[in-house]
Amino acid sequence: MIGFAIFIIILGVLFIVNGFSLGVLTTVMFNFLSLWPVILIFIGLGILSSIKGLRWIKWISMGLSVIFVLMLFFNPFSPTPNAFINRDSYDYGYYKDSIKETVDGSAGEISIIFETGSIAIDILTDDTLSEPEIVGSHNIDSGKLAVVNEGSIITFATDDFHSMLQLNKRISLKLPAKYSYYIQIKSGVVDLRTDDMHNSIKRIKADCGVINCVSSFGRIEEPVILNMKAGISNIKLNVEKESTYRMDRSGGINSTHIYNLKEDRLNPDMDIRLNSGILVFEMQPSM
Repeated sequence: MIGFAIFIIILGVLFIVNGFSLGVLTTVMFNFLSLWPVILIFIGLGILSSIKGLRWIKWISMGLSVIFVLMLFFNPFSPTPNAFINRDSYDYGYYKDSIKETVDGSAGEISIIFETGSIAIDILTDDTLSEPEIVGSHNIDSGKLAVVNEGSIITFATDDFHSMLQLNKRISLKLPAKYSYYIQIKSGVVDLRTDDMHNSIKRIKADCGVINCVSSFGRIEEPVILNMKAGISNIKLNVEKESTYRMDRSGGINSTHIYNLKEDRLNPDMDIRLNSGILVFEMQPSM
């Protein structure tokens, strides 16, 4: 009980220091999803400390409580380096297994589907790729990633229960910019990063428990549809300054910030549809 009391006190102090906001709350919840096994350690220590002669273990439990709370606030959600930090040095060798899938270039739209427990996804459109191939890499355990290629529909799927408990599995893709894409994500937890300077990604649809999304778009000549449904959503979009938008959102608690962009309900460049229990949303012009 003492350890739990210290846990609650420190949690409250950190919320006061950092300011209680949806952004802070979302960060805490994302970090909890990657750190929750520590609770099992607390339970084990609690059982041991009830044994006569081992009651000193409760002090270890108290110390871990302090560390755990600090990690909830300051442990970064993204578990591995983002491949888009430097687009000129995109490193396929970072991940252990390569991806090369031929696509049907005659299809009007290529669908890329992710069906996973939890996953981090990097997607970059590249106008230097001349072959009708999606290339990239991943660090998912051997045999745990199934790739089904139907030409115009490519599905990446994992059914490993253990993957649901991890946030360190990542798929990184480069897409030929000359085609149009429909990205679909069905995941428990997803960290999505997209960089599309060529208006190749026409639609993104996500149905997740938790989604953290950072997406950049270049000049939009054909409308982009963003349709996301999640229990918790943390979304940041960077678009060209001339871009217009239409947003429809529903759900519970939300914090929305749109900077220096014009709303157009009839013919928007960005058609945004959000349904989330807790939503933190930001959209701004690219620097």
